[in-house]
Amino acid sequence: MMKSFIGLSVAGVVLLSAVIALPVMAGGDSPKDVYADYIAAARDGNLDKICKYVSDGKAQQIQSLAGEKRRQLVEKMKRLAPSEYNVTKEQINGIHATLFLSGKSATYSGGFRGKARFIKEGDKWKLEREMWK
Repeated sequence: MMKSFIGLSVAGVVLLSAVIALPVMAGGDSPKDVYADYIAAARDGNLDKICKYVSDGKAQQIQSLAGEKRRQLVEKMKRLAPSEYNVTKEQINGIHATLFLSGKSATYSGGFRGKARFIKEGDKWKLEREMWK
């Protein structure tokens, strides 16, 4: 009796570990995770990291910039990145996702509402477009 209980307990732990690991094994973070990493990279002004979180087309546009235009983009992204935000709703429909956001900016007074649209490229969620008002 005790031997079968231990066997079932071990099997339960193995099964639970597999279920917990499924999102990691399936590949790609959630849109919420990607957006958090994108905002952190934008606040830091790190275009190389930003390119990891945006769609391939946007990443190519960013990487094609040089000199003063690149520096201006970095400064603009740092200035416009919300100082704090909340995801109020998440919609996932196949390879598309939308985060509905509320937030604040250190640059502008008052609160903002926005959306962040994502596309799944390969097994990763990538930011396609971000809109705040």
